[in-house]
Amino acid sequence: VSNGGSGTTITVNTRFPHGLSSGTVIKVSGCDDNAYNGTFTVASAPTLLQFTYSATSTPATYPATSVASGRIDISPYSWYGSKNQV
Repeated sequence: VSNGGSGTTITVNTRFPHGLSSGTVIKVSGCDDNAYNGTFTVASAPTLLQFTYSATSTPATYPATSVASGRIDISPYSWYGSKNQV
């Protein structure tokens, strides 16, 4: 999770395919820098392992670091337009 050192566009690189698309609302938590945390709308998903969102302020640190739990959680906040396979 990083803003590349400037601006409010945050790029997230995932280990596994994320299944998100533009317009999906996500909740981000667990970052030491609160600029990364919050509820955001996915701006783009250029690959299955990367997506972007716009933070409300420019983070002071990059890449994002996690709190004591050692992990950053990103989860869908709204299921509008989502798909499931069964």
